[in-house]
Amino acid sequence: MTFPTTYQTDGSATVWSFDFPYLDRSNVFVTVNSAARKFSFVDDHTIKCADLYGNPFPAGLPLVISRATPDLITLAEFKDAANLTAEDLNRARLQCLFLIQERSGGIAGSVGTVISNMTNEIETISGALNDLSYMQGVLQAGMGQFDGLNDRLTKVENSALSLLDQIQQEIDNRTSGESALYQRMDNVDLKVGNLAASVRSDITLLQSGNEILAAKTDQLSAHLDALANGDDTNDGSEELAASVISAAITQVKQDADQNNKRMLLAQKVDALEVKMSDEIDGKLKEVSALIQTEQRARIEADAGLDGNIKVMSEQITTLQSQINDNLAVIVQDMHTQIDQTNGKVRNLEAQYTLKAQVTRDDGTVVMGGIGVAATANDEYVGSKIALMANDVVFCDPNNANGPLVPFLESGIVDGSPTLVVPSARVGDKTLPGRVLVDGSVEARSIKANTITGDKIVGGSISADKLQVGLGVNLLKNSTLMNLQGWYTWSGDGGSGDFGKDNPDWTVAGGHTMYVRSAGQWGTLDPNAALVGVYADNVPVTGGNFYEFSGYVGVHRCAANVGVEWLDSNGAIISAAGFGSAGTQTGVGQAGGGKALTGYIRIGAIARAPANAASARLQFHKGMNVAPDTDSWLFVTQPMLAETFSGATRLSPYSPSGLGTLITPEGISTPSLSALSANIGLLRTSASGQRLEIDGNQLRVYDANNVLRVRVGVW
Repeated sequence: MTFPTTYQTDGSATVWSFDFPYLDRSNVFVTVNSAARKFSFVDDHTIKCADLYGNPFPAGLPLVISRATPDLITLAEFKDAANLTAEDLNRARLQCLFLIQERSGGIAGSVGTVISNMTNEIETISGALNDLSYMQGVLQAGMGQFDGLNDRLTKVENSALSLLDQIQQEIDNRTSGESALYQRMDNVDLKVGNLAASVRSDITLLQSGNEILAAKTDQLSAHLDALANGDDTNDGSEELAASVISAAITQVKQDADQNNKRMLLAQKVDALEVKMSDEIDGKLKEVSALIQTEQRARIEADAGLDGNIKVMSEQITTLQSQINDNLAVIVQDMHTQIDQTNGKVRNLEAQYTLKAQVTRDDGTVVMGGIGVAATANDEYVGSKIALMANDVVFCDPNNANGPLVPFLESGIVDGSPTLVVPSARVGDKTLPGRVLVDGSVEARSIKANTITGDKIVGGSISADKLQVGLGVNLLKNSTLMNLQGWYTWSGDGGSGDFGKDNPDWTVAGGHTMYVRSAGQWGTLDPNAALVGVYADNVPVTGGNFYEFSGYVGVHRCAANVGVEWLDSNGAIISAAGFGSAGTQTGVGQAGGGKALTGYIRIGAIARAPANAASARLQFHKGMNVAPDTDSWLFVTQPMLAETFSGATRLSPYSPSGLGTLITPEGISTPSLSALSANIGLLRTSASGQRLEIDGNQLRVYDANNVLRVRVGVW
């Protein structure tokens, strides 16, 4: 053992080892050239020490690894001798030895060896004492378990004696009660005999009832045979059979099973049928007509009326006419039902269906029907009317014999069968709100104040204003090719770096502007506006509806979007958005990036005030979220566009400046291309400096309307 341990730096080593003991790592320190240095432990006796930049110390400097053990008052204070452990004593002895060694300046030779040996001996004795203390604890725990086991055996013995007493008492009670049991068995035999006699009587009564029920079933049949006269002139025989059967059967029964459930059923079937058969040309021809009504009423219930109950009533009426395989049927089905579960009504149903069906002998089936249902249960509450028909027609109540007017007809749309409204049945009606058509709209003429679309094809279009293409975005620079027409402001003493197209945070194939702010100012509310980004004012019409939006990404802050309405003098009238529904993000809700899916689109629809002349789109970036000291706002695809009063959602983004506007005053378009054009006069300007081209000449005028160049024939 060497204490302290001294090295000579070589200009390359940063890891050093030592072999002297210590009480705690905090007691070890390192000096280089007599100056304390920062170091870290690699293991209990190895350290790493370098300069502030992590480089090795220059060669030739003394590096000393030493120890400073605190005195007894600081490290160990024994207040309760009863809780004193061997580890505490050994720690105190080691502390004393370390203090002697350190305050003597480091004892070498035989004294140092003695201290090292005593240290090892103390650690060995400490380990042995700890082992003895552990064994003592194990023995004490074992003795405690033996004591607990002894208590449990005593309780078991007491319980066994008590159980023995109870068994003996039960034997005595059963012996004394045998005579009473024999007497009760005699009484049971007598009651069984009486019950058997009662059952036999009930069986006899039931048989009598069945005979009476059979007697009430009336059947009337008539059979008429027309046979040949027996002479040789008759080609064959004919048989005509007609039968009229009227049967009325009413049955009421009550069943009870072993679970004490009850079911009451009442059923009645009425049938009226007539048949006729004839053999013609060797083929049997059968004709029949049937009217049948079936009625059922049923109640199923548990033992009490407060349990599970099902009440159901149903009536089915069938009309049927048939000639061979040609069949005509009308079925009317009425059904009502109420279900009760655990004393609470859970389901109520009332249904009515009427079905008409004809079937030809070639297999052709034609069906029509109507269904009405009212339902109230845990899953659905409401009513429905279902129609099954090829056409829905109406008749004039003032002209019962007048023509039937079709309202809905079966048709094919995009290859699929559906019901369509005949073109002549809509009439001169106004449809409020929006009419959404997933397909095409065809008409001889369309008249509207405003029509917006990617492509409009027609023979004639009459409109006050026609907007063609993608020219609905009113912003002057929504593509962000540059930042022209975009500005920033800051509040609460803050400021922001304004730029575009950060390499890692720009949407692919487009452009993204950003604002970065550093530090914290004013309130810590992340929704409080710190920096604003706004666009040039655009003209609007007071009272019209406009939508405003943008795709944004935020880092460590929140953001919102809004629009400010201004009058003709440029004074702000009011604002919309800026935190209302759909116009605000959460903190870090979307980070932006190279994919548009990394952004969130925020915006809304608002109506311009009546005196509004222009509007200004603006994005607000919130405060940095503590403890962060910087935050970012990214914006791409901003949009401010006119919409209609019934709009409920934002339109898809379209860039500004790419549309074609057709008005009575002329056509405005950013580009025009054609293979040929018939033009009477092409003029670049109405007056002043301009170029004019007509059929024979090309003329150039200066700013004073003076002709300067003329080329052509004149």
